[in-house]
Amino acid sequence: MATFAAIDFETATGSRSSACSVGVVLVDDRVVVQREERLIQPPGNEYAFFNVSLHGISARDTADADRFEDVWPEIADLIGDRLVVAHNAAFDISVLRHSAEERGYDVPPIHFACSLRIAKETWIGRWSYRLNDLAEDLDIPLDHHDPLSDANAAAEVMLAALDYHGAGSVHEVAELLGFQLGEVTGDWYQGFSNAWR
Repeated sequence: MATFAAIDFETATGSRSSACSVGVVLVDDRVVVQREERLIQPPGNEYAFFNVSLHGISARDTADADRFEDVWPEIADLIGDRLVVAHNAAFDISVLRHSAEERGYDVPPIHFACSLRIAKETWIGRWSYRLNDLAEDLDIPLDHHDPLSDANAAAEVMLAALDYHGAGSVHEVAELLGFQLGEVTGDWYQGFSNAWR
């Protein structure tokens, strides 16, 4: 059953611990059942101009937002025991890891898969595997660097890959392509460094 949660983080600066927003799209049996977006106040509510120019979120937007340790427990409750999918999961899982460490928060265990890596092994030889280029070619609506739109596009890319392979789940397509799903546990590096064979 193709059931998973697609996520996307945006950051306030070049630091991976500066999460300023997160988008989450819940997919149950191939159907999007819920979309959520939350602003996050980054450390010191500080922003770099480059990051603001990408996603349009600024210190004014997050001045009264909850901090990471208050936001993620609610997101984790939404995700439940679903597999987590992200496009370039190495980035998003790193933001999750560093933001949690910055705030002294222990993230509940999750398993994750990368739609970027799966796309590279699905549509071999494409000119680009960037999310915006895949979305354009697959007719997926996308407002790039909007976290909810990015999370939705990652979900749709994963569903398209499942259809391409005739796979019933992300686990099945990962096994078909020879990938080992990543895992975030209390020991951050258990499974993380070897997330992809």
